[in-house]
Amino acid sequence: MNNLMDTLLADGKRLKEQQERRAHPEPAVPATRAEQIIAEGYRKRHVYRCAQPNADTSMVNGVQVGHLHGEVTRLCNELESFNVTRDPALRYEDVYCSALDADVTAGFNYEPGSAPRITSAQYFERTGDPGDPGEAETIELMEAWVNGVNIIGGISEVASEQISDAALEKYHARQAKAPRTRWAAVMRGPDMLPDAWFAVALGIALALVLVFGPGGLAS
Repeated sequence: MNNLMDTLLADGKRLKEQQERRAHPEPAVPATRAEQIIAEGYRKRHVYRCAQPNADTSMVNGVQVGHLHGEVTRLCNELESFNVTRDPALRYEDVYCSALDADVTAGFNYEPGSAPRITSAQYFERTGDPGDPGEAETIELMEAWVNGVNIIGGISEVASEQISDAALEKYHARQAKAPRTRWAAVMRGPDMLPDAWFAVALGIALALVLVFGPGGLAS
């Protein structure tokens, strides 16, 4: 008797759930671009099979493969011609995000913060200046570009933190490298061809002869 009641209750619950799903159906999810391309390939293969019932299987499959190859080529050309619009107020770094398993172009706002300023007790008693604890640097991720699409509104908190940390680390590395690069350029001097350096050396030698040589200006 108990088993019968349990079965009736389960059937009644399942029937109620079916009625609720029919009364409030879930909205249809639109097909993605990739799903549309794949479905079109299947459709072309089916049309070719119906038109050529005696065709070889490789030829029938070749219709679908040819369609997919053409779509991939078109998408590659579209991606190459795509230019991402950059916000001049943001900084950009190309980083890798393991949570998305993709290369991401991160656009972010960066505030360098300030170093703490510590004062002694005697200075505080004399001036009343307590010093400054300083402010930590801050970074705010504003854009996340993957394959030409800004997905900042659809990424998880974990992915956002990974992108921010990687972008900040790369930005620090770039800033640390910049002074050495500028100093190396100064020490190296201007880029000149060997003939130009020879002309400079010859001019210096002639100037020394004119000044310190026999009958020169210094004699």
